[in-house]
Amino acid sequence: MENNGFLSTTESDSLQKSELDLDYRDYDYSSGLAPYFREEVRKQLLEWTKKQNEQGQAYNIYTSRLKVYTTLNYKMQQLAEQSMVEHMSRLQKDFEKSYGKNAPWIVNKKLIKTIARRSPAYQNLKKQGLSDDEVFDSLSRTKRKMVLKNWEEDTEKEVSILDSIQHYMKFLNTGSISMNPKTGEVLTWIGGVDFKQFKYDHISQSKRQVGSTFKPIVYTAALEQGIEPCTYFSAEEVAYENLEGWSPSNSGDKDEAYLNYSMEEGLSKSVNTIAVKVMEKTGIDNVLAQANNMGIEEKLPREPSIALGTGEIKLIELAKAYTSYLNDGRSVEPFLIKGITARNDSLLAKFETKKSENAAFSTENGQIMLEMMTSTINSGTASRIRSTYKLSNDIAGKTGTTQNNKDAWFVALSPNLLHVTWVGLDNHEIGFKNTTIGQGANAALPMYALFLQKLNKEKGFNYITQAKFPPPSDYVQEIRIASL
Repeated sequence: MENNGFLSTTESDSLQKSELDLDYRDYDYSSGLAPYFREEVRKQLLEWTKKQNEQGQAYNIYTSRLKVYTTLNYKMQQLAEQSMVEHMSRLQKDFEKSYGKNAPWIVNKKLIKTIARRSPAYQNLKKQGLSDDEVFDSLSRTKRKMVLKNWEEDTEKEVSILDSIQHYMKFLNTGSISMNPKTGEVLTWIGGVDFKQFKYDHISQSKRQVGSTFKPIVYTAALEQGIEPCTYFSAEEVAYENLEGWSPSNSGDKDEAYLNYSMEEGLSKSVNTIAVKVMEKTGIDNVLAQANNMGIEEKLPREPSIALGTGEIKLIELAKAYTSYLNDGRSVEPFLIKGITARNDSLLAKFETKKSENAAFSTENGQIMLEMMTSTINSGTASRIRSTYKLSNDIAGKTGTTQNNKDAWFVALSPNLLHVTWVGLDNHEIGFKNTTIGQGANAALPMYALFLQKLNKEKGFNYITQAKFPPPSDYVQEIRIASL
């Protein structure tokens, strides 16, 4: 500073003799609130600056002193993360206990090796020309101190890389998002259980089978094709000869297989056989078109099993589709950044709500679907919202569980909040031990329920927690009474 004329020689000498009081704070990018959200914002900013620079600007997200205004609600994110830790730590214990000593990450040597082969450590050793046996010998024998994540307390141990792989392959992971369904503003974003250990974002990157959360789209397509909501279907299993004898089954009481259900009952109880029959009557192409009209751009398999949610969809895309039920049939694009300004506060970019131009279904059919999904909460597969968590808020929703209990889902709709949660393992080869623990109502729903309990205690969120669905039209109410 003296050399550049900012200080005199006297001032420089005096300051150099003063004691240095260093106030240094180590910044850990992986810590703090909403790390997955911050990383997604960073990625989107990089894309924005790239486009701006191509047009002759010179912006750098690290050095240009840009101010970025996001949609995240700080307090809601805190409560969402607290709820995630509370639920996932308990679920992890139940998950490991359900497998006991015969857990695949302990006894299934073939699976352990399969997963180990995906690791950077394995691939680096293979590049050195080592044989498979030599690589695994190195992975299992060479040990060093590592910090292993545990929900109670992280532990530091002398372990091999193979030990570390076995430790982490058992970890359940999650993705959850809350958004304003009217505007698309993302309010909470949890991409995983721990950003330090699991950088993969289960909202924006992961594609998973969505299970029964796809069924409302099937039922919506049926209504749009003129199938009356009071139509009854048999829950009896049928082998479809045109599909090589494929026969979907239900997970409930076998005696219920001979009952007839209305569409509302079929959806609220998530009866698989009925969902397939509804799709057969609707037409698979109409169902796929309905999904696309509601904002799902992912290419879905043109197979009857799509009625049971075998298509793989990103969580954020599923959330977008469900916003249409709260916007008269028009889906809303989720967004994270509201605005960007320069160092002098001049506005550089502003991002606003993007709704689909055309409604994907009629207002009345949307009301019918909300009534059906409200029944899911009141008396169907998500009824523990009322019985266990004692929540009386206006909520509609849908649970989802995929084949072999690999994925658990829960979607909750309220007038001013849409929430989607997924829970599962990153290793597709491992699922929950049984449906009791792995179903959406047990593995995914509680995260939302705990979150809503916390919101209910905060007066500042009354605009969400005390909001009521507008009453459906007289026509819809008459139809609903007729279907019961």
